[in-house]
Amino acid sequence: MRKKTIAISLIGVIVLFGIYTYLNKDNDEDLKVKDVIQTYQVKEERIEKINTTFGRVHSAEVHTLKASYESKSITWDVEVGEYVEANQILGYLDNASVIISLYEREKDVLQTEYQVNQFTDSGSEALIRSKEEAKKRLSSSRNTYEKTKVLYDSGVKSQEELDTVKLSLDIAQIAYDEASDNLNQFDYSKQLEILKKDLEIKKLQVENLEGKGSRSEILAPTSGTVSELMIETGSRVTVNADLCQIMKLDSLEVETEISEYDINDIKIDQNVIITSVSDKKINTEGYIKKIHPSADVTGSEATVKVIIGVSKTIEELKPGFTVILDIMVASKEKALVVPYDALIDTEKGQFVIIAGSDDKKNWTAVKTGIEGDFMVEVISNELKVGDKIQLLGGSMSKEGNVGEKKSFGFPPRKK
Repeated sequence: MRKKTIAISLIGVIVLFGIYTYLNKDNDEDLKVKDVIQTYQVKEERIEKINTTFGRVHSAEVHTLKASYESKSITWDVEVGEYVEANQILGYLDNASVIISLYEREKDVLQTEYQVNQFTDSGSEALIRSKEEAKKRLSSSRNTYEKTKVLYDSGVKSQEELDTVKLSLDIAQIAYDEASDNLNQFDYSKQLEILKKDLEIKKLQVENLEGKGSRSEILAPTSGTVSELMIETGSRVTVNADLCQIMKLDSLEVETEISEYDINDIKIDQNVIITSVSDKKINTEGYIKKIHPSADVTGSEATVKVIIGVSKTIEELKPGFTVILDIMVASKEKALVVPYDALIDTEKGQFVIIAGSDDKKNWTAVKTGIEGDFMVEVISNELKVGDKIQLLGGSMSKEGNVGEKKSFGFPPRKK
């Protein structure tokens, strides 16, 4: 019984194998074909070379208002995000401290005016008097020394007493010499000019404070949107403190960094497509506005700062946004283009193979021009629109998979 069962099983396996072989016979014949060579027909079309990078949007015109004087408090009449016109009142500064400063400057002016008048009237009289007084003291010290020397020689005065009198004489001589030098070096006209200039400066300070004191309004220097209020209402304000910031949202720029390897392709006025990272529907046009003259180095990488002007401002694009920048570095309307897989790089240059040509003519030397994302421009007197060229993407195996790229070697030597 067991032998009978085994025999039936073997017969079944043989029958199934025969059916499988019969059904797949035609398919095997179809697959037993030579490797398939892929081709491409040369076209003439527009090609573009795009440099894609990222950048940050900011306003091209930002104005920061500073406090020109100290104030006890500040009051705002506007809010962040509000649009304002030029010379519109933004808020007010308490001018009490300004008035105090004004009085102090006015006092300085009066004191300087008095010095000028005194100097004009007296000239160098003070220096002359100083020299005369030093001369009298020197004469008195010399007389005292001579008398003491006589007494010392007669044994009445000691060496110590003589030395003390001699020191007084030396000090008097030094004081007289200084007074003489001051008088000799004195330039009346220069000194008077310095005092008058000092007086002019103090008068200008008074005028400036008078203008600020008469109005405590904070005025917008230009039209734009209030982007930031740096000091809260009621807070104290110091001199030169930043008060608020106004930016023009209809004048935007994008700042980016271009690698040292790509910067030579970037030129002023090249077209740029600007697209928001967060929403691809938010896009507009721009142009290369400024290329900085030097690179910034971080580690081993050098990049150059580039500013892109926004040609068409749209409301959805706001300062601070991160954007994708597609910079049009080169383009050509009618160019012979082929896929990159059609190019063969050799020691003798670049070639393409024209499909169907004989061995002596199928190798065609080319030079490449503009390089697009998927296609490249080729320049050759022998290549024309409509020529079919071989692609080197690989041969089709009978299993239906793309194999390795074929090795074509070097082109035949020209005779």
